[in-house]
Amino acid sequence: MGDTTRQHLAQAAFAGCATDPAQTRQLTGRGLCHGTGGLLATARRVAADGHATAPLELIEHLHQTTAGHDEPRGLLDGTAGADLATLGTTVTGWDACLVLT
Repeated sequence: MGDTTRQHLAQAAFAGCATDPAQTRQLTGRGLCHGTGGLLATARRVAADGHATAPLELIEHLHQTTAGHDEPRGLLDGTAGADLATLGTTVTGWDACLVLT
């Protein structure tokens, strides 16, 4: 949209939330929906689109160290989504179906 002021504000808000332990404790697992996988996929998009750096290393570490006990096999809340986020890239656009609200 060309509004770099809003872009910088959004990136700063994302980085603030992603590095706030009170916020990250609310993640429900490793899945894409409400989990560290979704946070990681979002961080990669923010980093690819942004003029500021997203805290990718911190989020990757959080995703890798979050326990994956009894995860279902599904895409949004399960191992498939968690694994896809782990291997993810912004090159393919697989995550374009995810809606960020």
